[in-house]
Amino acid sequence: MFKTFFSFKIFFRGLMVILMVFGFTACIELLLSPVDIDTIPLPAPVPDGTPVANFETDQYTGTVTWSPRLARDGTFLDRMVYTAKITLDPIPGYTLSNVSANFFRVVGATSVSNNAGSGEITAVFPETSYTAISILDLPLPAPVAGGAPVRDFETYEYTGTVEWSSPFAADGTFRERTLYSAWINLSPKPGFTLDGVGLNSFRVDGATSVTAGIDYIEAIYWPPGVRTITVLELPVPPPVTGATAVTKFETLEYTGTVDWIDGGSFSGTFKPGTKYTAVIKLTPKPGYTLRGVRARTFRIAGKRVAHQRANSGYIQADFSTGP
Repeated sequence: MFKTFFSFKIFFRGLMVILMVFGFTACIELLLSPVDIDTIPLPAPVPDGTPVANFETDQYTGTVTWSPRLARDGTFLDRMVYTAKITLDPIPGYTLSNVSANFFRVVGATSVSNNAGSGEITAVFPETSYTAISILDLPLPAPVAGGAPVRDFETYEYTGTVEWSSPFAADGTFRERTLYSAWINLSPKPGFTLDGVGLNSFRVDGATSVTAGIDYIEAIYWPPGVRTITVLELPVPPPVTGATAVTKFETLEYTGTVDWIDGGSFSGTFKPGTKYTAVIKLTPKPGYTLRGVRARTFRIAGKRVAHQRANSGYIQADFSTGP
């Protein structure tokens, strides 16, 4: 009578199974990767904030129950000390058996505790309280003739909606020589409040005056005008054999498109010994105009273009490549 012995190992996604057979006796040892992500992705409670009930990392999932009570709409209350009871569930291939006592951390918590080898965690947070809004420069662009009115905006601390006075152009943009007022309503985000913000503390770029009403902020602007384009050097490289043609460009004051004509079917790459004509169209940006631009004023590589009428953004320039 004899007994056989053999063993082999199987590796699969960090899981090692050792199978040993001796006679009719089998022993299976399961080795799992230890959990080592110690920071729990759980935001601290803030007044009006929505409690996180579930989260996930690469190594485990988690569920959270909160105490004491929440507001009727399910959000956190002000001036409350909240405790989060967290339960971790390792994903396949991971184990919590290696976890030491008080291994885990929760940002913003005053205390975090867990037993060794356990995924049951208790996190206690400081008393919730509102923070007074500190971003006083409202991100609202000033009216520019031809520009589109901003209707809403957002910062880290609040969102804002805007209603504008005075009529707009037919396309809904700002008109020239028109006095505009913006009535702004701010909505603090969870954890923030307008309480404590001084009267008339907010600033709006370009506004001649900014005043606070009962539940809104009013910004008044001088009538927007337009400025004649002053960037006269066109960012269009002259043709060079083998180079790829520029077909569009942009400056602070306008955008431009370029059509290249070579007497045939232009491939997009410049050929040697060839004459080219660039047909350029400029489109002023809001607040800028071609009115007042003199004839043959634009330049390419320092040289004035041959064909351009006064007050016009249609330009024609002739070039030729070397042999």
